[in-house]
Amino acid sequence: MYILLTVIMSYLLGSIPNALIIGKVFFKKDIRQYGSGNLGGSNTGRVLGKKVGLLVMILDLIKAVLAILFTKLIISNTNPDLLNLSIYLSGAFVLIGHCYTCFAKFKGGKAVASTFGILLITNIYIFLICILLYVILLKLFKLVSLGSVVIFFIATLLALIPFFQESPLLNIKLDYYYPLFLFFCACFVVYRHRSNIKRLKEGTENKITWMK
Repeated sequence: MYILLTVIMSYLLGSIPNALIIGKVFFKKDIRQYGSGNLGGSNTGRVLGKKVGLLVMILDLIKAVLAILFTKLIISNTNPDLLNLSIYLSGAFVLIGHCYTCFAKFKGGKAVASTFGILLITNIYIFLICILLYVILLKLFKLVSLGSVVIFFIATLLALIPFFQESPLLNIKLDYYYPLFLFFCACFVVYRHRSNIKRLKEGTENKITWMK
């Protein structure tokens, strides 16, 4: 029952459409009607400016952090033997909620910022390494989608190292299912970027212009 509660809570937290809310409340624009129509930080940045896009990314990251923190609080006090499993389920349903939000006709973002949020709360060292590599990839190739579909597979490989299976912020030891969980996240991000991958293959994917 408690695990089901955390799964529902994580889905609803993930479903909060920050891009849609900010666009409508502060700019009187429905982000879904502009650019790619995606409710994520990248499309928000293209439509409303990079500062607003960055704000949306941070808020989407925070959704994942809060969901996993709430899950730890609830499960560690009720059924600690299932804590790791509950954290993985919580992270997965945050991503599902973000991409298929019940508050916007089940159309959302592409899970990049929320996956970074999962990395931050589960292992801050992997998060910092991946953020650095992500910025380097953006600097070199100017392709957000390329960095997005590559970086979480790197996170998966790092998670195979026992040192990275310790979670400093959660103060728990994750298990050998942690790399599998991150692999799921990486595959989910790739699935959400399938149209971008097609454009990458065709050489027609848009490059960012705000990073020199």
